[in-house]
Amino acid sequence: MLTRSGSQPTLSSILTRRANAEEDTDSEQDFVNVINNSIEKLRNTLLKEIKSLQQDFNQAILDVRQTIDVLTKENDSLKERCDTLERRVAKLEQQSQQQDILINKQERFSS
Repeated sequence: MLTRSGSQPTLSSILTRRANAEEDTDSEQDFVNVINNSIEKLRNTLLKEIKSLQQDFNQAILDVRQTIDVLTKENDSLKERCDTLERRVAKLEQQSQQQDILINKQERFSS
Protein backbone atom coordinates (compact mmCIF):
# COMPACT_ATOMS: atom_id res chain seq x y z
CA MET A 1 0.00 0.00 0.00
CA LEU A 2 1.30 3.41 -0.92
CA THR A 3 0.77 6.87 0.45
CA ARG A 4 -0.41 9.82 -1.54
CA SER A 5 3.18 10.39 -2.58
CA GLY A 6 3.38 6.78 -3.76
CA SER A 7 6.46 5.80 -1.75
CA GLN A 8 5.41 4.81 1.78
CA PRO A 9 2.46 2.99 3.31
CA THR A 10 0.13 5.24 5.25
CA LEU A 11 -0.38 4.95 8.96
CA SER A 12 -3.97 3.92 8.42
CA SER A 13 -2.98 1.18 5.98
CA ILE A 14 -0.42 -0.19 8.43
CA LEU A 15 -2.92 -0.17 11.27
CA THR A 16 -5.53 -1.78 9.03
CA ARG A 17 -3.11 -4.56 8.10
CA ARG A 18 -2.31 -5.08 11.77
CA ALA A 19 -6.00 -5.15 12.65
CA ASN A 20 -6.62 -7.69 9.91
CA ALA A 21 -3.58 -9.72 11.00
CA GLU A 22 -1.92 -9.11 7.64
CA GLU A 23 1.43 -8.30 9.19
CA ASP A 24 4.60 -8.77 7.30
CA THR A 25 8.18 -8.44 8.42
CA ASP A 26 8.41 -4.83 7.30
CA SER A 27 5.24 -3.59 9.00
CA GLU A 28 7.01 -2.32 12.12
CA GLN A 29 9.62 -0.53 10.03
CA ASP A 30 6.85 0.85 7.84
CA PHE A 31 5.08 2.11 10.94
CA VAL A 32 8.26 3.79 12.20
CA ASN A 33 8.87 5.33 8.78
CA VAL A 34 5.34 6.69 8.58
CA ILE A 35 5.63 8.17 12.07
CA ASN A 36 9.03 9.69 11.24
CA ASN A 37 7.70 11.14 7.99
CA SER A 38 4.68 12.55 9.79
CA ILE A 39 6.91 14.13 12.42
CA GLU A 40 9.17 15.61 9.74
CA LYS A 41 6.20 17.04 7.81
CA LEU A 42 4.80 18.52 11.01
CA ARG A 43 8.21 19.95 11.88
CA ASN A 44 8.51 21.54 8.43
CA THR A 45 5.00 22.94 8.67
CA LEU A 46 5.73 24.41 12.09
CA LEU A 47 9.01 25.91 10.87
CA LYS A 48 7.22 27.54 7.93
CA GLU A 49 4.56 28.92 10.26
CA ILE A 50 7.19 30.24 12.68
CA LYS A 51 9.07 31.91 9.81
CA SER A 52 5.84 33.45 8.58
CA LEU A 53 5.00 34.74 12.05
CA GLN A 54 8.53 36.07 12.42
CA GLN A 55 8.24 37.95 9.12
CA ASP A 56 4.86 39.37 10.16
CA PHE A 57 6.30 40.41 13.53
CA ASN A 58 9.35 42.03 11.92
CA GLN A 59 7.10 43.93 9.50
CA ALA A 60 4.91 45.08 12.39
CA ILE A 61 7.99 46.31 14.26
CA LEU A 62 9.17 48.16 11.15
CA ASP A 63 5.74 49.76 10.75
CA VAL A 64 5.72 50.85 14.40
CA ARG A 65 9.22 52.31 14.09
CA GLN A 66 8.20 54.27 11.00
CA THR A 67 5.12 55.55 12.79
CA ILE A 68 7.27 56.58 15.75
CA ASP A 69 9.63 58.44 13.40
CA VAL A 70 6.71 60.29 11.79
CA LEU A 71 5.22 61.15 15.19
CA THR A 72 8.61 62.31 16.48
CA LYS A 73 8.99 64.66 13.50
CA GLU A 74 5.46 65.96 13.99
CA ASN A 75 6.16 66.45 17.70
CA ASP A 76 9.34 68.40 16.92
CA SER A 77 7.42 70.54 14.44
CA LEU A 78 4.70 71.24 17.00
CA LYS A 79 7.31 72.16 19.62
CA GLU A 80 8.84 74.64 17.19
CA ARG A 81 5.42 76.13 16.45
CA CYS A 82 4.69 76.42 20.18
CA ASP A 83 8.02 78.14 20.76
CA THR A 84 7.28 80.55 17.90
CA LEU A 85 3.81 81.27 19.27
CA GLU A 86 5.17 81.80 22.80
CA ARG A 87 7.70 84.30 21.43
CA ARG A 88 4.94 86.09 19.50
CA VAL A 89 2.71 86.22 22.59
CA ALA A 90 5.59 87.59 24.67
CA LYS A 91 6.28 90.22 22.00
CA LEU A 92 2.58 91.17 21.84
CA GLU A 93 2.45 91.45 25.64
CA GLN A 94 5.51 93.67 25.58
CA GLN A 95 3.97 95.84 22.86
CA SER A 96 0.73 96.03 24.82
CA GLN A 97 2.61 97.18 27.92
CA GLN A 98 4.47 99.80 25.89
CA GLN A 99 1.20 101.05 24.43
CA ASP A 100 -0.32 101.24 27.92
CA ILE A 101 2.67 103.29 29.06
CA LEU A 102 2.34 105.62 26.07
CA ILE A 103 -1.40 105.99 26.62
CA ASN A 104 -0.81 106.84 30.30
CA LYS A 105 1.83 109.42 29.35
CA GLN A 106 -0.44 110.92 26.73
CA GLU A 107 -3.33 111.15 29.20
CA ARG A 108 -1.10 112.90 31.74
CA PHE A 109 0.14 115.43 29.20
CA SER A 110 -3.30 116.08 27.76
CA SER A 111 -4.93 116.79 31.09
